[in-house]
Amino acid sequence: MRRSKNIRGKAAALFLCAALLFLCAGCGAETPAPLDLLENFSKNYENMPAGQVYFNGAEEWEAEALSPSLADALFREDNGENAFSLCKEFAIFLASSHTGGEIAFLRAAGGEDATRVAEMCAARIARARRTVSGNPILDGACVLRRGRTVVLLMMPDNAAAKSICQKIL
Repeated sequence: MRRSKNIRGKAAALFLCAALLFLCAGCGAETPAPLDLLENFSKNYENMPAGQVYFNGAEEWEAEALSPSLADALFREDNGENAFSLCKEFAIFLASSHTGGEIAFLRAAGGEDATRVAEMCAARIARARRTVSGNPILDGACVLRRGRTVVLLMMPDNAAAKSICQKIL
């Protein structure tokens, strides 16, 4: 009888530990929302060019709403695919001039989706390099990723932009 109570007590303790670990796994520090990341980036990036911000949650009649045709123009790949639909949240800055730059903070639903979104962003940079040679925003243009968040960087000073993004992600 004594042994059976001891085993039940250990089993209950193990169950509680497992439950706590499961609950705490969701408590890890989540990267801020893409719009918050873009705002933070803008505050820290010197000489932020003039441009337009697009983000999820904007109503379709608002200037900040990203139209499906603009999403296709930005992210449709050479093979016709567009992984932008895998983005659960996004904040995109497009400069007023083609040499002013672009930065996109994209949040995917899961890790596999984030991998696919990162590939889509890399294809965007490759397409830009093929079509617009000599554009300074392509020097050091890159894709960063932390968890489910993917960042597309094509800014006039990509080294500074990358440093800022690594700090805020």
